[in-house]
Amino acid sequence: MAIEKQMKAELFLFGATIAWGGSFTVIKLGLLNVTPLLFLCTRFALSFILFLPFIFKRIRQIDRKTLLHGLILGFFMYIGYGGQMVGLAYTTVAKSSLFTYMFALLVPPLQYFILRKKLHIGNLIGLGIVMAGIVCFTSPKASSLNFGDYISFGAAAGYAVYIVLLDRFNTGGDSMLLTGIQMFTVSVLAGGTSLFLETPTMTFSGNLGFSLFYLAVFSGIFTVLIMNKFQKETTPTKAVIIYAMEPVFSVITAFLILGETLKTFELFGGFVIILGVITSEIWVIIPRKKKYSGTPREGRDDR
Repeated sequence: MAIEKQMKAELFLFGATIAWGGSFTVIKLGLLNVTPLLFLCTRFALSFILFLPFIFKRIRQIDRKTLLHGLILGFFMYIGYGGQMVGLAYTTVAKSSLFTYMFALLVPPLQYFILRKKLHIGNLIGLGIVMAGIVCFTSPKASSLNFGDYISFGAAAGYAVYIVLLDRFNTGGDSMLLTGIQMFTVSVLAGGTSLFLETPTMTFSGNLGFSLFYLAVFSGIFTVLIMNKFQKETTPTKAVIIYAMEPVFSVITAFLILGETLKTFELFGGFVIILGVITSEIWVIIPRKKKYSGTPREGRDDR
């Protein structure tokens, strides 16, 4: 029964990962009819409206600490999602998803500088592997970096800071209110900067309507609910490996729907990048044995 429960949880996590992977292509389709920051503003405004019934009765309970934390987290969420949106306007789905996925590699060093959490040798090994993958991905036999790629790197940094601060701020407070504040903050920041950094335009179409619905429901609320309900039913190692499939699904979706393709060196580089991130992530959660210390009772497995 326990095995069946774990398999069910992992299937749902795969479903969430597929939804995340597909979101890059969905965003690309939506950008045909709307400017990036206005798209981001509308997306999170819709998510906030759909989320509002769950927190409406508790809005008056927001204290200064929750509000401050929500605003800070919302700012870095805006950097992450905004960078993804703008980057996708200038680069391919495959490159955007791979570079954005690198946020997982940036989290350990940021945890060290912000939270003073110890870095592990696996983090450094993973960084070296990823750098090798980037060299392959951007070699003359593949393709060079463009403006959208650099923006996607910035998005990854924003995501990484967001995750580290979420670990620090989300301790015992009302997580639902915290989430709602973040959604509202992203929508306001995106709407405000849209007026200054772009000429906001929107032409409603079937593609845009589907994109907004998909991002607000499937890639937003749906995946959050799945993570909260099912991630605890599997191991951290398996969860990391499942989530590593996100850029793979994004490449497949982009090929099937948009006709995007990758050169051989880009495919190899992408594989190496994913391998590096997985190495960095699972190094610290796979079980290891302590060195023998003198008596049979003292030698035991440790994480």
